[in-house]
Amino acid sequence: MPRHNLAWTDRGDVLPIRNLAQRKEQPIMNVQRKYGLLRAIAFILKLLAWLVLVAGIIGGLAGLLGGSAFARNVNLPEALPLIGSAGLMFVCVIWFVQLFAFGSILSLLIDIEENTRAMAASEASG
Repeated sequence: MPRHNLAWTDRGDVLPIRNLAQRKEQPIMNVQRKYGLLRAIAFILKLLAWLVLVAGIIGGLAGLLGGSAFARNVNLPEALPLIGSAGLMFVCVIWFVQLFAFGSILSLLIDIEENTRAMAASEASG
């Protein structure tokens, strides 16, 4: 057997790899898509996460670039806008992670339910 048709497992066993033509094709399971509102909420959360991140970066950069001049005009310490801008960007990154993670968790749970339902339907029919 040619060397490029072999695969090694974690235990060190060597297994042959079948050609794609020899592989049994899995039937495509068409199941009805459910939970449209949850899918929309997951999408909106992910979109909102990206908007928060972009707005935070733009706001932080604006604060960094224009904050020093503003601080000089109103007699504030020059470090104050820098600290505020860094804090804004940090908080926006945290919000991005939280919103995106929650949207992804919703998508994951919906996909798990869909795959479970498809597997149950295939076992019942086959």
